Amino acid sequence: MYNAPLTNSKMPAAKEQNAWIGYRGAAGCDLRSDTQTTPTPSMLAAIANCTLLDDVFEEDTTTIDLEAHCAALAGKEAGLLMLSGTMGNQVALRSLLTQPPHGVICDHRSHIVVYEAGGVSALTGAMLESVRPSNGIHLTLEDIQEHAHIDDNVHTCPTRVISLENTLNGMLMPLSEVQRISKWAREHGIKMHLDGARLWEVAASGAGSIKEFAECFDTLTLCFSKGLGAPIGSILLGTKSTIKQARWTRKSIGGGLRQSGVVAAAARVAVDETFGSDPSGKDGLLKKSHEMATRVAKIWTDLGGKLTYPPHTNMVWLDLKDAGCSDARINELGREQGLRLLGGRIICHYQSYQNADVVIPRLETIFKTIIAEKGQGVEAANGNGAKALYKLTLRNALHNGAVVYSSPACADLHNAMRSFYTLAALVAAVPTSYGQPLDGIYYDGDNIAPCSSALYCYGDILDSIQRARPFADSKTFVDMPTRVPLEEVQAAYDQLTKPIQNNTELLDFLTSNFAPAGQEVIPIDPESLVVNASFLDGIANAVNREFTEAVIDLWPDLTRSVNESAVCAECNNSLLSIKRPFVVAGGRFREPYYWDSYWILHGLLRSGGNFTGIARNQIENFLDFIEDYGFVPNGARLYYLNRSQPPLLAQMVRIYVEQTGDTTILDRAIPLLIREHDFFTSNRTAQVTVGDKNYTLNRYNVANTEPRPESYYEDYTQVNNASYYARDGSIYPARNTTQAEKDLQYKNLASGAESGWDFSSRFMKDPIIAANDSYFPLASYNIVEMIPVDLNAILYWNEVTIAGFLRQQQEAQNTSAADAWEAQAAARSEAMYEVLWNTTLGGYFDYNLTASRQDVFWARDADSLAAEAGPEPGQQVVFNVGQLTPFWTGAAPAALKDDPAAVRRAFARVDEYLRSRKGGIAPTNFVTSQQWDQPSVWPPHMHMLMEALLQTPEVGGEDGGGSEDWVWTQDLALRLGQRYFDSAYCTWRATGGGTASSPPLPNPPQDLGGLMFEKYSDQSLNEAGSGGEYEVVVGFGWSNGVLIWVADTFRDDLQTPTCEDLSEAGAQKEKKSKRGGHGDGPNAKSALELDYFDAVWTSEHVGGLRVVG
Repeated sequence: MYNAPLTNSKMPAAKEQNAWIGYRGAAGCDLRSDTQTTPTPSMLAAIANCTLLDDVFEEDTTTIDLEAHCAALAGKEAGLLMLSGTMGNQVALRSLLTQPPHGVICDHRSHIVVYEAGGVSALTGAMLESVRPSNGIHLTLEDIQEHAHIDDNVHTCPTRVISLENTLNGMLMPLSEVQRISKWAREHGIKMHLDGARLWEVAASGAGSIKEFAECFDTLTLCFSKGLGAPIGSILLGTKSTIKQARWTRKSIGGGLRQSGVVAAAARVAVDETFGSDPSGKDGLLKKSHEMATRVAKIWTDLGGKLTYPPHTNMVWLDLKDAGCSDARINELGREQGLRLLGGRIICHYQSYQNADVVIPRLETIFKTIIAEKGQGVEAANGNGAKALYKLTLRNALHNGAVVYSSPACADLHNAMRSFYTLAALVAAVPTSYGQPLDGIYYDGDNIAPCSSALYCYGDILDSIQRARPFADSKTFVDMPTRVPLEEVQAAYDQLTKPIQNNTELLDFLTSNFAPAGQEVIPIDPESLVVNASFLDGIANAVNREFTEAVIDLWPDLTRSVNESAVCAECNNSLLSIKRPFVVAGGRFREPYYWDSYWILHGLLRSGGNFTGIARNQIENFLDFIEDYGFVPNGARLYYLNRSQPPLLAQMVRIYVEQTGDTTILDRAIPLLIREHDFFTSNRTAQVTVGDKNYTLNRYNVANTEPRPESYYEDYTQVNNASYYARDGSIYPARNTTQAEKDLQYKNLASGAESGWDFSSRFMKDPIIAANDSYFPLASYNIVEMIPVDLNAILYWNEVTIAGFLRQQQEAQNTSAADAWEAQAAARSEAMYEVLWNTTLGGYFDYNLTASRQDVFWARDADSLAAEAGPEPGQQVVFNVGQLTPFWTGAAPAALKDDPAAVRRAFARVDEYLRSRKGGIAPTNFVTSQQWDQPSVWPPHMHMLMEALLQTPEVGGEDGGGSEDWVWTQDLALRLGQRYFDSAYCTWRATGGGTASSPPLPNPPQDLGGLMFEKYSDQSLNEAGSGGEYEVVVGFGWSNGVLIWVADTFRDDLQTPTCEDLSEAGAQKEKKSKRGGHGDGPNAKSALELDYFDAVWTSEHVGGLRVVG
């Protein structure tokens, strides 16, 4: 393709705009629409060499080839070339609607309503029923059902066709929602049409293939001009009989073509070059326009601008009203820079991408001018000089958990469309790389909530109840399904005395309107679940074997399925759709959690029996989430839909295939794992410059400006600066913060939860506050400005793993895709080494984007070792387990990971910590009240360290055995395994556990039959961990999984545990009261139980521990 540069003039001359002379010209600087692209030289060459036969007689082979190719892409029987998308839509509807009376349901913003000159009514006699989507983004099945006419009422016009549009205003309708609507339509004999003018964009974004969407429709149109760049043309696809009817209809309205090859030839080149030859569009130019849109949006938002829509595909919607800028003003600025703009809608296309080196700087200049003028108080005006005075009102009604908006300006179609652009500022989905809208929305112009439920994610009911604090754990309320429809909940809430107080009136309201937390899930009959842990036969030590058996026997108590009958059809709950049985972590975690499941699977797969199938179920459920949302949420609740967790699903698939030999899962898993990976690489990136080279790495960066619903009280209290009550009784006064600072704190808190390390001094600007307990520890939390070692190490691992899967699935001679993934992994490894590796200290360190440096030193604490002293007095070298994950995942370069001496140097401090402390390895070397700091010990971290050491390649020593350094690495791995096994065993014994070889203690400190905790302590073999926003919970999924892995991996190399005095077992040295402030108090309680009041409101068995009281 010819790539001549733009001229230096602001706007190319007329001759230079002429594509016939092979110049891209004005199209590169025209951002008004993706229809402005000009034909490429290859398109023009195709026209010059096309067949020139008669399409009315169905003789033109160029046209026939194009129709057949597009039909194959969509999985349809036939296609018919059209001159335009409008013609395609109208012919499709006329072909589907053969006998009145008939009605068509569509979105009120649809092209067939707004831009097709009333053609539907004129050509078909159908009544159009335009529907306003309740979520403000796209129609849902519930919207359709509310407006469809499917009965025999002679007073209504029966619905015969549902017409959808995808994309609409650049926003995508998720495949899962389209499938729901299609299934219902077919059950009721209603036909489906898709205006797919930009369906190419949908496929290129990864939201689903053209074929997957086409399967849901009887007819669909695809445009060759919008986005693809052909000068003219569209195509209608459907069954042979429908296309036969369509051909007649096309002829009747003057659409019959003679020498159609001149249209079809350029269209075919546009499909192959711009969309790509791969059905996913991944090898075409179209995806580049999405990347450009994301880049443009980031420039605008980094300058302080706001968006009315996220950039799902190729469109960027600037909130000009917030910026105080009129459409006329931005158009004027565009002309000054040689760019053609159309208000706040910037549409990127592949030709503007090819000119990005010119277009991007000019846009940045325009954006800076707009922001500067806003600061100077320049007033915004419409094109006619009148100030924009649109006001959107929120109707006090709820629909399936989503707010329904109405506007007083919507008296006619013109005002309705104008009002929609204002509405877009309030209602938009959190962006993902696939355009799958998470249920999150923007509302009140600025605020971003994790989902659209005004009950479980934001709104007055959530805010007032959580701040009244009827429960010790904020998660209790948002896990309670309603007993009655949401409208009745709202009506009952409206009658409550305001402000809401934690009193009898509130408890009566909760009792009448809500069921117990977790009622949607039920345990599976333990008698129906069997295990077959054959590795136990290889363990001769009776105590260790029987303890491991006891842990394996905990799985049935943690296995669940969804209880669909527990919630009435009209009621609401926060649980996501889960189709298969699953294993929960335990305690307050009543649903599947993402990264927990990796270590749970290690245990399930070794336990065998039914649990091998349940392990696959766990993976399949997560794959469902990627299909529905484009990523795996933190957990299976609505309120987690704006964030993920460390992406370990590819590794779950890997260990499942390795343990079972079952590769049948790969066909489904591979494309979805690629989609998930793209979510992180598209939405969680940061640029770092080292020397003269730029590197792209990843970070945690969640879109959020609200308290996390499951930790609402804690987040609200911190961010809104109540006085801080320290553990020693000191009271620290509140600090003033701006709204922008509050929004950033909420963003950081949600991002910290996405990291899995919620929370740790690792990501604090000022960790000494947490150590000294002198203010809210998380006030200086800064994770969104950190590049974590471990996230990038995991993404490297996934890239290598996906490459391996592709190589396994591909023919030996076709490994290009696998090669590309391996190259991507190699580039990441290099970037990590250049940005994160510290040669002086011989280790990886997180990179601080705020300070543009690695985080290497911080203030020394009282527990510091001499070996970690910093260069200045009062300093210590930063340690966190994440620093060592490149050795676990293989992201470290071969010169490090394959050299036992280098591995030994990197793990030297782990050895020091293990020798100096009684328990395992804490997440950091900093003592705070946060649960991901010292003294807590987390089973996943112990597993990471052990597996990293065991992967060190053996290098021969002088005696023919392994080198001294290699032997050291293997010995340290075993000692870590022994320490973890001892901690789990001794705490289990102290809470009443026992076997035939080690009977229960006669008077254990807490007789609960033996418990496994989510975390332990580095100070003792008999303590659970401490700190955090909730009490230590039991069960516990990943603790069990790591224990079983340790038992299988080391077997009889493990010694029988020797426990300390068990009189203090299970106790926490420091706990924070959930009711009485932020320090110890009379309400501090045992780590082994739910708060009693919360337990009353919790469905029995949902947490893996039967509550009695």
